[in-house]
Amino acid sequence: MDTKRCGYCREIKPTSLFYLRKDVPGGFLWTCKPCNAARYRQWKQNHPDRAKTANRRSALARHGLTATAWGLLVDAQDGRCAICSDLLRLGGRMGAAVDHDHACCGDGHSCIECRRGILCGSCNAALGHFGDSEELLDKASHYLGKYRQSRLALVK
Repeated sequence: MDTKRCGYCREIKPTSLFYLRKDVPGGFLWTCKPCNAARYRQWKQNHPDRAKTANRRSALARHGLTATAWGLLVDAQDGRCAICSDLLRLGGRMGAAVDHDHACCGDGHSCIECRRGILCGSCNAALGHFGDSEELLDKASHYLGKYRQSRLALVK
């Protein structure tokens, strides 16, 4: 088993506890994964605004977007969700999300061919729960319609 000394905690650890970095001598990051995570948490705590910007930039990059391109997509939808038309809430855990065909580029990534639009967090989560299945969404719509009709029949 190969080992390496962490440049932060100074402990000798298996190389499996270090991130691969082909651009550095030895091929591994200079800090172990636990130290790297602790240092990143501390940096986020000390620089919340920069961390928020970096996280957003990283999320956009996974979809091949810049902040400008994101703004253009949101503006093209008048700042509203492509499904429910509610105003998009930008940022946060359940904020606006890039909707894309997961079969194309894989989970968490998209390209211009598979990007469908910008959704609010609720609609994005709903599509995810239905596995992007049109058939299941049709069945859910039919189910809701049937329930509504039976309730109306009881009221009359």
